[in-house]
Amino acid sequence: MLPAAPDRDAQELAMQSALGQYLIPFKGVAADEVRIALERARDLAIQYGTEDDVFWIVYGLQFHYIVRLELKTARALGERQLAIAERSGDSAKRMGAYVAMAQTLVLTGEPETARELCDRALRLPRDLSALPSDPPGANGHRRRDRPLGDIGDARAMILSSSASVLALLGYIDRSLRRSDEAVATAGSSGPHSLIVAINSAAELRFRLRDWDGVLERAAAMENLAEEREMPLWSAYARALRGQVFINCDRVEEGIDLITAAARVYETTPATGYQWRIHYADALGRLGRTDEALALIGEIETHLTEVGWAVSAPELQRLRAGFLLRRGAPGDTAAAEASLRRAIEIAHRQHARLFEVRAATDLAHLLDSEGRRAEAHALLGEIYGQFTEGFDARDLKDARALLDRLADRPAPPADKNPP
Repeated sequence: MLPAAPDRDAQELAMQSALGQYLIPFKGVAADEVRIALERARDLAIQYGTEDDVFWIVYGLQFHYIVRLELKTARALGERQLAIAERSGDSAKRMGAYVAMAQTLVLTGEPETARELCDRALRLPRDLSALPSDPPGANGHRRRDRPLGDIGDARAMILSSSASVLALLGYIDRSLRRSDEAVATAGSSGPHSLIVAINSAAELRFRLRDWDGVLERAAAMENLAEEREMPLWSAYARALRGQVFINCDRVEEGIDLITAAARVYETTPATGYQWRIHYADALGRLGRTDEALALIGEIETHLTEVGWAVSAPELQRLRAGFLLRRGAPGDTAAAEASLRRAIEIAHRQHARLFEVRAATDLAHLLDSEGRRAEAHALLGEIYGQFTEGFDARDLKDARALLDRLADRPAPPADKNPP
């Protein structure tokens, strides 16, 4: 209501910046209200703020687009932010640019490049709190805490991203240690940073199929979310429990949890397709394979459009499972083709975790058709790439199958071939 003037706009810049940061823990960074506040703050900062103000407001916008899976926009912003940060030589800006870009690259299926950024970030000074690039706080004074800490502690976030990348690349033991380090680091940085780190740790355990580990962290998330009145994070925790239940023969209960949670946190069609992957899995387990196959096809189409590639191998693997459950003419050959595509995509992405998972499923299929030697050779080659993580479920399953294939006698040759 004040008349237009530089002093008035400078006050609004501080207000909109503070509002955007306040809304992130309670509405979620993907909320439209967050984007509106930060976009207005960015426009004002371009006119009345500093280059630092613009950089950190755009940093917040990057996460808005990342979480909404608007990855082309997030990547374009990330590349500009990275160039600005590298030119500046400012360690806080470099950390922010590495954090946002690494998270984008994980989702676009580029873990090797993401790992490089994580390693560069982790070589930066541990304490960035005293660096001069902190954005203005609500009162217009320079903040002395870490920039946009309401998104999450930057070092804890890069540790979480590194953990995710290491797991995909097949360094499972290192991944789990780094995830624990992320949670420990976030513990001294406020409740929102802590819940972000715990959520990342839970998602990592889900990727590794450690169901007890997921449920333990989901419970911690739910307790913290209720204590701090953050309903969005309570929904995330319920969704994680639902995903575990689907994998533990509590399928109907799992469906109820994930669909109820999605009504709270679903912000765009793209994010909706994330939880629908688990819904498709549940449909397949219930024998509703035609519905599951149709949904997987729909999900693939839309996620390809937005550039979300990290789960492409898993979508192919799920399709193969639905085809085998259905068992219609031609489904076995189609399932084999899907599993081979899953292996090919995972290999191209250097995602050894998904590669060995798909290879184990394919080896089971080949063995069921009497192609034991082929199954053993295929799985053995991929399993042999691992140097750690042998207690993980996927590697234990692969090892057990390899041992069975090696011990089983070869089928007798047909003495009267047609």
